[in-house]
Amino acid sequence: MAIAVLIVAFLGVLMWFAFQNLWTQAEADISGNVNQIGAAG
Repeated sequence: MAIAVLIVAFLGVLMWFAFQNLWTQAEADISGNVNQIGAAG
């Protein structure tokens, strides 16, 4: 039982870091697009 809890906790940490990386990349892409649209207007 304890091993299952550790595995689930480890998967949770991996998903958290993956989500943080995804969000950071999306934020950079959105910022770049907004600046491009602003420069074009």
